[in-house]
Amino acid sequence: MDDLGKHAIDPLVAFKSYVYENYANTHESLSAETDDEVPPGKISQLRKYLRRFLPADHNACILDIGCGSGALLAVAEELEYKNLLGTDQSPTFVARARMRSHARVDAKDIHLYLTETADASIDAICAFDVLEHFSRPELLRLCRNIARVLKPGGTLILHVPNGASPMAGRTLYGDLTHELAFTAGAFNQILLPLGFEKTLAYEDEPVPSSFRGAIRFAMWRFIRIFILLRVVTETGLLKGHVLTGNMFAVARKRRDQH
Repeated sequence: MDDLGKHAIDPLVAFKSYVYENYANTHESLSAETDDEVPPGKISQLRKYLRRFLPADHNACILDIGCGSGALLAVAEELEYKNLLGTDQSPTFVARARMRSHARVDAKDIHLYLTETADASIDAICAFDVLEHFSRPELLRLCRNIARVLKPGGTLILHVPNGASPMAGRTLYGDLTHELAFTAGAFNQILLPLGFEKTLAYEDEPVPSSFRGAIRFAMWRFIRIFILLRVVTETGLLKGHVLTGNMFAVARKRRDQH
């Protein structure tokens, strides 16, 4: 009996299990990270956005859910954050993450990890390239737990496929385990009732930290003009467009929420 046949009762679970078993070796953007080096462009990007969005207090408790091979945790440690936690269900990624930083990383399902985490105990939660893998009911369960474990005023920092981008299809369908793409408005639908402030979205543009990065940044800025013209023509809206295939989204839990 093949792998899918073993799980005939729930073929979706069987399919995802089949893909995830080899995820570290088959996913184009992640396979390189099982080596000793993370692409420099990714490090520069993480450094830029973590400096922008993480709490000012370097003793704040930062949790990276779906931490992968630990690139984000390593950059946060480089930025002198001292209280770092991570979880990922892949033993391959967890082993690599533990080598990259001194963060406490657990090999555990995200839902289980959050369920076992105390209320209002985390200052910031990062979920990069994670939420798109869940169905809508799973996403609601996840966001409820995130809202519960975040402290009042805590920050949720996300990197997800941008459903408003003309390149959304490439990002959404570039991975067979992707279920969803997002916009800032879509996040508001699920996060505002859970006690968060309005979600802010930012473009995932190239970072000009190297010659190659500078060329990519300049080309994106030029090409963006024509993409923006197309979107403005269609929507009639001049401002507020996030056009990159992926986007960063940041939501803060209201301070009056407990």
